[in-house]
Amino acid sequence: MNKKDLINFINENNISLGDKAHTEAKYINSTKEYGRVATKDIAKDEIIYRIGGMWIDWNIRKEYLELDYFQLVDGMYYFQGGLNPGLFSAVNHSCDPNAYYEDTIVVRAFKHIPKDTEITIDYGALVDHNYIIFEECACESKHCRKQITGKDWLVHSLPIKYDYKISQKIIRLWLEAKRPLKRKNDSDKS
Repeated sequence: MNKKDLINFINENNISLGDKAHTEAKYINSTKEYGRVATKDIAKDEIIYRIGGMWIDWNIRKEYLELDYFQLVDGMYYFQGGLNPGLFSAVNHSCDPNAYYEDTIVVRAFKHIPKDTEITIDYGALVDHNYIIFEECACESKHCRKQITGKDWLVHSLPIKYDYKISQKIIRLWLEAKRPLKRKNDSDKS
């Protein structure tokens, strides 16, 4: 079975990819639509859920342009499973999040998250690309950056803000960007 057929099979049969044991998808409001909500109190640093899925390329993604269940990460699209928001991660953005992606599949709590609280992440701490994610952010945080981009991690020093509790790829890029450049004379001294 090829990936396109697998995606169609998953959608037709309402199959979820990943473990979302401590959350459920709920309608939040007309702006955000659906999001993930804690079904129990979640302790600081606890794994909230693991996302399942598969990587796909643009050729498959372009056939599903009107749908919103693909996540752009590292120049590839990640399919999280199902058209129903309960079947994919459906976690909303906030400029003051209560959770973070430890890597592309594990979501952890930044702080204690009470039951029935919406789980949010900062999309700017997850991806690296040159696109605008949100022209106008709707997170309503007092710390809202207004426009969210794929370079927010660098522009707003998100690794420092979040004490390096962000995507491992972004940490690597941050450390590389902040590494002092070697001067030509430095290499001559070795």
